[in-house]
Amino acid sequence: MVLTLPMAAFLKESFPRCKVYFLARKYTQPLISLCRHIEGFIDYDVLNGLPEAEQIACLQQYQADIFVNVLPKRSLASLAKKAGIPQRIGTFNRWYHWLSCNQLIRLSRSRSDLHEAQLNFQLLRTLIKKVDLPAEIIPQYYAVTPPPFFDFGFIPKSDKSLIILHPKSSGNGKEWGIENYNALLGLLNPDTHQVVICGLPGEAEHIAPIFKNHPWVVDAIGRLSLTEYVSLISRADALVASGTGPLHIAAMMGIKAIGLFPLRKDIGPGRWRPLGKQAVVLVAAETCGPCSAGNSCECISEIKPQRVANLLNYEYV
Repeated sequence: MVLTLPMAAFLKESFPRCKVYFLARKYTQPLISLCRHIEGFIDYDVLNGLPEAEQIACLQQYQADIFVNVLPKRSLASLAKKAGIPQRIGTFNRWYHWLSCNQLIRLSRSRSDLHEAQLNFQLLRTLIKKVDLPAEIIPQYYAVTPPPFFDFGFIPKSDKSLIILHPKSSGNGKEWGIENYNALLGLLNPDTHQVVICGLPGEAEHIAPIFKNHPWVVDAIGRLSLTEYVSLISRADALVASGTGPLHIAAMMGIKAIGLFPLRKDIGPGRWRPLGKQAVVLVAAETCGPCSAGNSCECISEIKPQRVANLLNYEYV
């Protein structure tokens, strides 16, 4: 979702009077609400629970001119057609788009060398002539407003550097490993760093060894809503994670986002690196044989904790 938000500002740049609505899952609304170029939110979870006739009526009330099936979903493309939306954009290689979309974009995400955010922009090329922007330009299109402020009573107030570590990735990519996070914490000074560990409730058991070895670290696992987590990230100095959502939120909020990646194309930095003024990517080496062959590889675990510690101490390596 973070890498889709820039599409709104990009559209407004070309069509200043257009209105942009996002149809998405309910849990993404806190992120969508931060983008000042989005007029409204359509809750997919509510829409999907309605009878088809009511779904069609729901979409028709927006009197939309264009539907862009960014995250390809067959049922939504079909619904857009039934709702009579005049222009319906989808990718050429999804067979169901041939039945439901009337503007087909030749685009293969798995085969492309473009970043995910650049691929999203490609979906607009029937509307806008110049969509081939460098990935490093895209952060200017985040256009986010500051999130609400929350006072987290369990996080001590201090002048220390606030560091967020997000060790797990909910299966969305390779992880650096708890052993490496333990080693990283051993390289940080509790007198100068306030470290907060975040994650989902189901990840607590896997992350528990960190708190046993480093009792000075704050445990925020499962204690934050997405709205609260975005607020915390916006106040932090840095966030460390592999290729997962909070890493992209950190980049969007303009803090130091340190991404740890393997080199495998489908989950590597070429497509999934964080985009932001302070975003940094670390890989173990410039090349990796198994990753180049598209095989499973643990090269991400070979990234030295000292390299991350150096970045958290404001040195660039």
